[in-house]
Amino acid sequence: MNPPRRDPDVKDPEAGVLLEPLQPGLSNYYYAAYQPPIGILYEDRPRTSRRRRFWHLFACTFLAFVALYLLLPSVISHKKLGRDTWYRYTSADCSDYANWTAIDADPHDKYPYRARTTMTLPLSAKELSFVSGGSFQYGDFELSQSADAVSDKVIVEIKVSFQDKQNFDRSKVCRYNPQKDHWGVGIFTPSTWNPYNERNMKFHIHVHLPAIKGAAPLQLEQFGTNLLLFAHHIHDISHSTYFEHFRLRTSDRPLVADSLTGNRIYIESANGPISGTFNASSMIRLETSNAPIKVATGLVSSDTLMPSILWVGTSNGRVENDVTLRSNTSDGTKGTFHVTTRTENAPLYLTFVEAPIDSSLTVNAHTSNSPGHVTLHKTYEGTFDASSTLIFRPEVRWSPAEDPSGRGARRVVRFDENTMKGPHVSGGVSWTYGGEDKGRVAVETSNSPFRLDLSYIPQ
Repeated sequence: MNPPRRDPDVKDPEAGVLLEPLQPGLSNYYYAAYQPPIGILYEDRPRTSRRRRFWHLFACTFLAFVALYLLLPSVISHKKLGRDTWYRYTSADCSDYANWTAIDADPHDKYPYRARTTMTLPLSAKELSFVSGGSFQYGDFELSQSADAVSDKVIVEIKVSFQDKQNFDRSKVCRYNPQKDHWGVGIFTPSTWNPYNERNMKFHIHVHLPAIKGAAPLQLEQFGTNLLLFAHHIHDISHSTYFEHFRLRTSDRPLVADSLTGNRIYIESANGPISGTFNASSMIRLETSNAPIKVATGLVSSDTLMPSILWVGTSNGRVENDVTLRSNTSDGTKGTFHVTTRTENAPLYLTFVEAPIDSSLTVNAHTSNSPGHVTLHKTYEGTFDASSTLIFRPEVRWSPAEDPSGRGARRVVRFDENTMKGPHVSGGVSWTYGGEDKGRVAVETSNSPFRLDLSYIPQ
């Protein structure tokens, strides 16, 4: 079938002019239009087909970007966890290996084989760490303290359940001492990929800290884990042990601290919830993703220049944080604190249970697409700024409160005139003897309501 001929009088910038119109001829001469071979004539392309291909390509590209946006945070979190510079010990650092003893199988365990071993670490070590590497492993990590067993050793009990004996034989559980006063226990399993789970091994690590003589707590300089896929449980040891630096790292499993106290506390996870009680003198940082955080946190400060810092953050998970702020000055007043609480696409609840008189407090609370509620302590003096979007105007509430200093002062609340309408409210609060220069509170969400209480309001 011959393709249709293009009208010579119609100019097509895409195809050019194929047939020139006949020119007026001279007498006794004949003119004819030249027609190229049929094979080189351009054929009209159906515009409907091109539009269909364009929209198909656009839809695929859009869906790819959406998937990347949703998955990238988790990928980055796992990559970040895997490349952490803390406790990057390997099997090459091993100094001696575990001696296993077979034990009876647990009828509630899906694995038919079980074994156990015990190791000791020197209590005087500047660093105590616990790491894992390889594939086919997961489990639980537990930290407790003996009530009466006085010793200069830290006892580490390890149990393992498994199904594949060959994979167990290829694994290494060892004690390492890579440099002076740095001790730890490592679990290193093969890294080859296998689509089935019969090679998985479940470990249970229980670290027993010893009791010490006297009323003072046990002092440890640095303690930490890098145990991905391990649930963590810290027993109630806040009154008996104090950590100068304490860091736990895991993923995809819950982390619970019954009670923990230290100078600097870092808790990092991905896709695993964090809960419990954490107290620190300098810094607390609690971070996860795609999971909730429900904690009670406490900060102590005596420095008016160097703040004590609290940072709590997740994404796609609810945050509940009850904060207690204290000063260790002689009269229990003053202190400087910075508190940040963040999440995305989930509710946020931040409550200041206690705070010193005349203290300086900076607060940043952020969520999106979900409601938020921040309650300040009545000692707070400073500015406030609350914002949302669209039709949601933040609520700022307060109730009559007695002067916490006992001086009979009156609390003054003001609002900025340019924020009396719309999704933004700002102002300041102070006692008549104080001022608004001591603190700053900024809270925000999007597409949802936000409530800021300037002091506790009974329900």
